[in-house]
Amino acid sequence: MVLLSTGAFSYVGSFALQLILARALGVEGFGAWIVAFSFVETLAVVGLMGGDWIILRHGSYYHGIGDVPRLRATIRFALLVGGTTLVVLATALALLASMVAVRVFHAEPVIPLLRLAAATGAVTGLRQILVYGTQAFKSVRDAALIRGILQPLARLLLIGLALLLFRSTSSALVGLLAAEIILLVAAGALLHRRVPLIGHTEPIDRAALMKFGLSVMGTRLTEAIRGQLFPVLLASLVALSASGLYAAARRITAAPGLIVNAMNQVYNPIASDLFLQGKREEFEFLTKSMAKWTFSLILPLFGLAVVFPREILSVFGPSFRDAGSALIIMAVGMLFLFGTGPVTGILILSGRPRLSLIDYLSAMSIEVVLALLLIPRYGLIGAAIASTSGRLVNNALPLFQVWVTLRFHPYRPDYWKPIVAALAAVVTAKLIVTSVGLGSGIVAAVAATVLVCAGYAGLMLLLGFSLEDRAVFDHFVRRVKKGVGPGGARGADPSVLDYPNASADRETP
Repeated sequence: MVLLSTGAFSYVGSFALQLILARALGVEGFGAWIVAFSFVETLAVVGLMGGDWIILRHGSYYHGIGDVPRLRATIRFALLVGGTTLVVLATALALLASMVAVRVFHAEPVIPLLRLAAATGAVTGLRQILVYGTQAFKSVRDAALIRGILQPLARLLLIGLALLLFRSTSSALVGLLAAEIILLVAAGALLHRRVPLIGHTEPIDRAALMKFGLSVMGTRLTEAIRGQLFPVLLASLVALSASGLYAAARRITAAPGLIVNAMNQVYNPIASDLFLQGKREEFEFLTKSMAKWTFSLILPLFGLAVVFPREILSVFGPSFRDAGSALIIMAVGMLFLFGTGPVTGILILSGRPRLSLIDYLSAMSIEVVLALLLIPRYGLIGAAIASTSGRLVNNALPLFQVWVTLRFHPYRPDYWKPIVAALAAVVTAKLIVTSVGLGSGIVAAVAATVLVCAGYAGLMLLLGFSLEDRAVFDHFVRRVKKGVGPGGARGADPSVLDYPNASADRETP
């Protein structure tokens, strides 16, 4: 509930910020922001040099055995390595800003943006290391406070103030830099409250820590590249405005990730416990219900994106309606991404992480090849097709592999209920919005959203929930009330994994 509530607040804040930026800067200015933000995120992720995983793995261990001196030494080592790398990368980006702006993006106005992105990326990376330091104490509260509450508030306030003073992409980035500095100080204060970084330390095996950190850098690097691939390629091969249009469409299709990721962080440890205990029926039972809930949650948004694409995009500004066709294509990818259940997690939990890595690399390869082939010729539509193709592969392969290795799939016969409810709600909303003549602007978008969500919720209640859904819901509620973690230890936090997703704090611009 901590992750879900703060995650909801974070998504709303981030979405509101993007609306403000899009409407204040226009398509081209928003595209320039997306490009600069992509460099911020990439620099912050790559510059960590595995310091986050070092803290989560070894720092958590030292905390668990009560070895505070070595815990302090581990955090300081991660800060030293990550901080040094971040400064080096930021300096390199600042020095190469002119060349990158002219030769890659063919736009000299991008030069100051890249230099601001370099400084902001370094600060953001250091802040992330400090936040991960708080998670070494096996609690998500401090991390949720920073990422879910303080971050959206600070960015909204300071970037909004900067745009009021000077309506430009550069001023918005100055506001982002100021917000990140404040968040860095807040993260440092929260970590210092748990363990002062100045104090006695004991020797740690730095070579082993460095080897471990470098071993995870490949995954982090590929994730960073994949996450920022399309905005950068569109800005380079088409125009900055194309990057802005793509980011607006992707922000809409990323909405279900908020709830699904929070559900997965609770599902994973419970499912792992059932699988390792050999409770095959309960494991399959839980997985099917989890997949059904996920599918049911995304269908209304899928219907809105397919039937009302121009209306939904109009909230970013009238010129963003041009991304309507791309939004429809990306919505198909969203449906497949969130509609196949936690199949990748099932592979990992069942001891087959290599298969998930192969799937991930296959999807990324397809995305890169298709992007290079389609974007120069088809622009935004080409990027949408490449992105959707990668998502299809990323989930179709593990879905097939789960069936081959475990002989079960995540689907149940009662999937017809959300499908019928969503179809009826969307058709009814379309008829009402069209007959009233609301056009294709913000008013139509709000009306369509209210009608679809209300109609879908009412029909789902009318159709009723199955005994399986109620049983799994009761299981989750009992876990929360009793405070029983995945291993059965009272008081354990079931939402915290020993090895959380590497992209837990990576944002989609």
